[in-house]
Amino acid sequence: MRKNGQQQSKKRVGIWAGCAIAAVLALGAGGFLACRFLFRTPQVRLSRGLADMVRQGREYRNPVWEEIGLAELLEERGKNAVLDISLNLSLPGLQDLPAIGLDMQNSYDYEEKLWQNRMQAGVYNVDLAEMTVTVADHMLYLEVPEILDDAYSVDLATLGKDYRDSVWAKLGGDLIEEDFSYDFFGSRKPEESVEKIQALTEIFLRDSELLRENMRIEESGESREIERGGKTVVCRGILLTLDRESLNTLTEDVTEAAIQNLCPAEDGAVRDWLEEIRAPRFQEDVQLCFYLDNRDRILAVETVDAVRLQESAAEKIAFTARFTGEERPLDYVEGEISFWSDGGEYTLEFTREAKLEEETRTNSVDVVLSGGKEAGSIHARYQADWDTPQKEFAVRLTTEDWELSARGALEDIEKGESCTFRLGKLNLLANEETMFMLSGTLRAEPFTGEITPPKDAKEFLKLGEWELYGLLVELEAALKDLGL
Repeated sequence: MRKNGQQQSKKRVGIWAGCAIAAVLALGAGGFLACRFLFRTPQVRLSRGLADMVRQGREYRNPVWEEIGLAELLEERGKNAVLDISLNLSLPGLQDLPAIGLDMQNSYDYEEKLWQNRMQAGVYNVDLAEMTVTVADHMLYLEVPEILDDAYSVDLATLGKDYRDSVWAKLGGDLIEEDFSYDFFGSRKPEESVEKIQALTEIFLRDSELLRENMRIEESGESREIERGGKTVVCRGILLTLDRESLNTLTEDVTEAAIQNLCPAEDGAVRDWLEEIRAPRFQEDVQLCFYLDNRDRILAVETVDAVRLQESAAEKIAFTARFTGEERPLDYVEGEISFWSDGGEYTLEFTREAKLEEETRTNSVDVVLSGGKEAGSIHARYQADWDTPQKEFAVRLTTEDWELSARGALEDIEKGESCTFRLGKLNLLANEETMFMLSGTLRAEPFTGEITPPKDAKEFLKLGEWELYGLLVELEAALKDLGL
């Protein structure tokens, strides 16, 4: 009896143990499936896909820009700097015109409100003329010693009033408002530029958050077969719906902020032009469908329907793009953008191919624009090649009739401080005939010199009629002496 009791007890223990194991397995499997479901929602998958595209984009960064400290270099050049430019230009088609040499030196001392540009032109290595433009606070000075005996000045703070009271107003009319002035250094303060860009960024981020709160992400219920690396990949679609009102708020606020913060108040004509080409308004919600593979990589995206627009030259627009590079999806991109206007339907087809090797980088883009009432087409191709260890590049832009090519290198680099951009050769060809050739150097480095405005300069806008006539006679005689 005791033996049978022991056997029954062992059986019950085995049953309970089996149930426990089954329960653990069931809970584990259920938890795994639940986690998989939670972490494979459309929102999570799309976020992963977009993050992967950002990661891929970082890989295309050229290490040369990091080596020269491009960000620091541009920041410093916005403060106190010297920019030396030396160019040689030849026009083979004009045989009577010799090669032209042009040297320029731009010096900036923003702390002292001083700026100067020295320009010298010559032919056959013989200097012809030198011109110096200097700005000291609100005064602008012009010196052309080979042509004009005197230096001349203009007061930028009272430019409008001085013009209205001058002989030039009688000749040219009311071209400038009487209260017009120009703050040369005020429009170029580096710290203000940073603040304006930050303000623009804050507006973009604020409205982007509103757009994010009102958008919808869901399964599209569709799948698509996409060829990538010689294989057919089945991708499931995820539908992203962007709220029309949120989109319009974003585009309007960013456009207005760009006009107010990035366009100087003095540039009234530019502001008026920007006001006319404000961002279009969306008439309806925008729906985009992203197609992702089983690793949550985005291999295609398209508009579900053509997006209808208001206050735009285009009545509606649609696009599709596929990312089918073998190593990275973004290595090969192809697609098209279609838009409709009064001129008919236009289609912009594009392909982009990138190759990243250990020491070389190649990026090429092909664009074909076709359609419209004339049903013509334009084909353009761009290619850039970099030898990163040597910091050498070659760039080429071609159309059916034109070709622009350039070769050069970056030299004498002191990270974040100075750098020389050497242009070995830049050619422009039209119908296989060379139109011009350009070569030279551009060097940026810290400013350590002095800028001295000329003394005893004559106030240009306060010249009388006879003084102005004498100036024109002097100018004509000097140009004749130079053979011009």
